[in-house]
Amino acid sequence: MTARAVPMARHETDWVGIFFAVVLTLVIIFPLIVVATWSVANVWRYPAVIPQEFGLRYWHMTLARADMWTSITTSITLSLVVTALSALICLPAAYAFARMEFRRAASSSSPSSPGRPSRNSDCSSPLPASSCNCS
Repeated sequence: MTARAVPMARHETDWVGIFFAVVLTLVIIFPLIVVATWSVANVWRYPAVIPQEFGLRYWHMTLARADMWTSITTSITLSLVVTALSALICLPAAYAFARMEFRRAASSSSPSSPGRPSRNSDCSSPLPASSCNCS
């Protein structure tokens, strides 16, 4: 068996889409980088572009508080309960939708009754034509 070279379709580059993707990425990522930098900066005075001293002093001070651990525990517990409830509700619905048969919408130019495809439409049912709901 020999492989045939298939000509690639020529696609135009979507520069507008790339521009908006880059801008959106910067708008989301830049503040996160600034906050992460501030969280490990012990000393960062005004004219300096980067912090003069890095460290975890403020992390130690924050995590040493008992009320912080209570808040973290409450947040994690709440997120696990909400995730479990969402899965309990959404997974059976997704299972039902995955197995549901959706009928085609009738075209507006069809003389057949509303909500039913015309007689000459494509019937994708594996059943014989006599039992197909499309006709």
